[in-house]
Amino acid sequence: MLPTFPARRFPVLAAVLSGALLTVGLTPSPAVGAPDLPSASEISAAKDNTARTSQLVDEIEAILETAATELQDAQVEAMKSQGAYIDALAELDERRAAAERLSAQTQQAEDAYRAATTELGELAADIYRAGGIMPDSSLLAFAQDPRNIMYQASTVEGMAASQSRTVNQAETAASSLESLRADAREAQTAAADAAEEATRAGAATESAMAAAASLVEQKQAERETLVAQLAQLRDTTAALEEQRIAGLEQERREAELARVLAASAEVTRAASTGQSATPAQSAQTTPETPAAPAPAPSPLPAPAPEPVQPPTAQRPVPAPRPTTPAPAPAPAPVAPAPAPVAPKPTPQPTPPPSPVPAPPATNPGGVAAAVNYARARVGAPYFYQWGGNGPRGYDCSGLVQQAFAAGGISLPRTASAQFYAARTHVPLSQVQFGDLVFWGEGAGIWHVAIYVGNNTVVNALNPSQGILEVNLANMSGMGALNPMAARF
Repeated sequence: MLPTFPARRFPVLAAVLSGALLTVGLTPSPAVGAPDLPSASEISAAKDNTARTSQLVDEIEAILETAATELQDAQVEAMKSQGAYIDALAELDERRAAAERLSAQTQQAEDAYRAATTELGELAADIYRAGGIMPDSSLLAFAQDPRNIMYQASTVEGMAASQSRTVNQAETAASSLESLRADAREAQTAAADAAEEATRAGAATESAMAAAASLVEQKQAERETLVAQLAQLRDTTAALEEQRIAGLEQERREAELARVLAASAEVTRAASTGQSATPAQSAQTTPETPAAPAPAPSPLPAPAPEPVQPPTAQRPVPAPRPTTPAPAPAPAPVAPAPAPVAPKPTPQPTPPPSPVPAPPATNPGGVAAAVNYARARVGAPYFYQWGGNGPRGYDCSGLVQQAFAAGGISLPRTASAQFYAARTHVPLSQVQFGDLVFWGEGAGIWHVAIYVGNNTVVNALNPSQGILEVNLANMSGMGALNPMAARF
């Protein structure tokens, strides 16, 4: 996700699905066509022509800027694929758990059904024995004690009632068993479908990552050539030109981040005043628009607007303020006095400061523990093939889930679910220590990071760079930053 994506191919994805180790093959994406780089002869010829030198410098810098954009786009696609794979694995886990739960319930229902049918058979035999034709000896027993036959009759009647209950229980057990068997079959089918989807998502992820790595190799080679040409044209060194180009790229990234932060503030401002403004509309706000000033590189919330002075400081002076006692009859000539009220600015309801500060975290100690947990794992590997929620390694949402669990805060497994589980959402321009920052919107959220202050987030980034603390401006996909952060 960073411009420094590794210049090496990734290992073939191996995912544990359906209890077996499946190897997923790669289908490399079509390589991006190499641009037409200036030739050595063109560079030499331009040395004696100032205008041509300037033109070539502009062309080379444009090629480098385009290459940086292509790299970021490829890396964003790889991150999106990783997010989809994580979601697919989480879905697979849920489907398997449901299948196992229903299988256990089905087994219990089968045991209950067998017990009910056995009891029904035994009861039927008892009733037959007790309610059949009594032997002649029973007459002697009745003659000796008439209560014997009454007892026997009552026993048969009780057995009949017990039989009715047992039959009902057996019928209920049979019905439940059949229903659970059907549910279990559906759950097993859903788990198999989820396993296939996870396999496809894993293959797509591996392919996207391989394509991004291949593109890095290609663009890095081009960059070295172009930087050397710039050094020749500008009579400097390749090291100095690399430093200058890197500085220009950093400026563009910081400007993009400032634009995104301003857009998020504009969305909230529009919402507080009852206007409608989508993130996309706000992202197009021009520099002349005073509502979206470009903030400094720090993503900490800009200082809140100066508190609106109490209404007494802005309240218009009441129109008729007579300095002398008014005549008792209130003659007509006094009527023009209220006239100046119309041109005076009428008191307008002062809207609340926008954006309204969000409430603080309800568990600041837990949030601090989550940040400490994540920071303590900086340098650990990014790990997504088998569900990266530790302890061997983490994917982005797995790291967030385990970090907050360490602070006693329960979060869902995926980035999208974590966004919607938040206690509250705040504009990105007001993000605070411990808030969660997301890439993507709606069901398409594909990355999450923990904000730790000073424009910095901790996140599990990719298999090469693992878990790291990085400036937001150096993250790819600024345009995909969600304008709202999550607070727990």
